[in-house]
Amino acid sequence: MGDRKKIIIATIVLVMFIVGVAIYSLGEKPLKDEFRGTFVAKDGVEQLWFAVSLQDNTFYYTDQFNGYYIRGSFEDIGDGMYSIQCDDEANRTIIPLQTVQYADYSFSLESNGENNVFVKSGDTPGVVRNKAEYK
Repeated sequence: MGDRKKIIIATIVLVMFIVGVAIYSLGEKPLKDEFRGTFVAKDGVEQLWFAVSLQDNTFYYTDQFNGYYIRGSFEDIGDGMYSIQCDDEANRTIIPLQTVQYADYSFSLESNGENNVFVKSGDTPGVVRNKAEYK
């Protein structure tokens, strides 16, 4: 094999290696095990979202099936425990004042008369509507 062919093959292998490293490093990062980001419960049309923002200790609860878009606040009370409270008193019938325990990327929350387990799906809080529409 000629020197030119060896150089071309070595160049191709090097480029493939660099592309592989770039794809791997840009790939999905493991979730951080902390009470922030986006959490989901249930599947399909009844899926629920709970987004937690550490910037202002705010949560956003989304239940599109029932038309609930609720904003509230939370307080870290230690040992993975958080006090949850809706901003609008009328929404406290849907999400009553409660304490949740965050552990292993999940927590259980009473909402709309049911106990739902929310599992972390992303580190960034995500909402499906404009945040101003959450009451």
